[in-house]
Amino acid sequence: MPANTPRGISYPLYTDPIANTQVYFQDMATDIDTLVEQFSDRMDAAAMRPSAKASGLANQALAPLTNVTCIWSAEDFDNAAMINLGVNNTFITLTEQGIYIVGASIGLSNTLGTYGVRATLTFSAGIGGGTQTLRGSSTTLDPSPTQTFINPLSMVYCDGITAVNCTVVMRQNAAGAINIQDRNFWASKVSNVTGGF
Repeated sequence: MPANTPRGISYPLYTDPIANTQVYFQDMATDIDTLVEQFSDRMDAAAMRPSAKASGLANQALAPLTNVTCIWSAEDFDNAAMINLGVNNTFITLTEQGIYIVGASIGLSNTLGTYGVRATLTFSAGIGGGTQTLRGSSTTLDPSPTQTFINPLSMVYCDGITAVNCTVVMRQNAAGAINIQDRNFWASKVSNVTGGF
């Protein structure tokens, strides 16, 4: 009489009659094949989870005390139609149900004086949000390094019914303008967990 592993693979016991072992081994092979196929399907699904990345290089002015939404000019990759620069060049859209990690890396030009810069990931729907604040101080326009990066990161839940538009909103309080320079914005689905988090 065959036994079963916790994953449901049947196997012959050493006490089983020899006459039945061929049937038991065939059954075991079928169970193993089914399990391997399930694992393979899960790995394929994980490899094809929605992911997208946008970038921009041209300077974008960041005036003092003004919320400025970052603009993206290139679609670096997108396997789930999450970016459509021809329709809107400011956001990545999440549509498939699950939990996503969303992040950005924003290069900023230098300015004189003491100042603060804030980058906020905003979401039109769902649960989540992320803000990173950077404090800067410079007495010369030629410091090293000449560019500063700010990197907000967050997780957001998409219910698969209401699309979630993700944007990066910048704000600064320096005496003069700062430029948003080379920048990247990305989102990748990391989990199929239902019901939020």
